[in-house]
Amino acid sequence: MKKEQINTSLYKALKSSFEADRDAAVATLEVYFTNLVGVADQPDFVNDLREYTKKHAEAEENIRVLVEYFWSCDCE
Repeated sequence: MKKEQINTSLYKALKSSFEADRDAAVATLEVYFTNLVGVADQPDFVNDLREYTKKHAEAEENIRVLVEYFWSCDCE
């Protein structure tokens, strides 16, 4: 598929979705790292942190792939 032939609205919606996933993971990690009192009822901090770090990394990779393979102009 040529990059110029993609549906701009779908591209933007998908990218926004990945950005929202990333931002939610970052926000959650920030709460864990800066305000453990707010998450004191969570018994497995390390596992939770691993999961949110994975979510962040996955979202970043999805954005990278989307931009690299399906977008070539500054129309965003």
